[in-house]
Amino acid sequence: FVLECMASATGAKTTALLGAALAGGIAAIAVRQLACWLRGIPKTVLVTGPPHPKWKPGEKQPIPLPADFVELEVAKQASCYGLMISAYVPRPIAFISTLSSSGVGNLAPFSYSGLFSHDPPMIGIGICPSRATADGKKDSLVNIDETGEFVVCLMSEWFIEAANHTCGNFPREVDEFDESGLTRLPSKKVRPPRVAESAVHTRVC
Repeated sequence: FVLECMASATGAKTTALLGAALAGGIAAIAVRQLACWLRGIPKTVLVTGPPHPKWKPGEKQPIPLPADFVELEVAKQASCYGLMISAYVPRPIAFISTLSSSGVGNLAPFSYSGLFSHDPPMIGIGICPSRATADGKKDSLVNIDETGEFVVCLMSEWFIEAANHTCGNFPREVDEFDESGLTRLPSKKVRPPRVAESAVHTRVC
């Protein structure tokens, strides 16, 4: 079944980082029953406890790292990509579905995303410049600018290979749904489709 949780974000704006401004409105989160996605996965659940169960307030805790810190000057680095994606973890991968004004679909994962608020529900994404396009814009950003609509689907392990395939530098007239084999699921309030394989979908309009 599909459980839809509706929450009004009247007057609020959904904020996107690094230059993508996303208009806020009513956010709908469609959560699929996880059991239907767990077919074939062992039902054993491993529960882990805290690493220091005997810790008491005020006690010092061990630091499993060298005592010395290394200071990095951003201006001297060729790129901080490896550092940032390895240090700021864990974080969800935003799998964004968009449509161009002419109806061409696009599907792409974004590593820079986060949860900003719950009442109203707000998420943020960061869209970096593209070196593969003449205008420096990724297809997702172009489509969002044109239509003001998109769907954020959360990435999950059970379709990671197909999702990762959408990272390719495909021409703008190519729809990554077709290239990856992922399934379109019609949205109810916006034009971009959802990813049927994803357990959670958030629409922005």
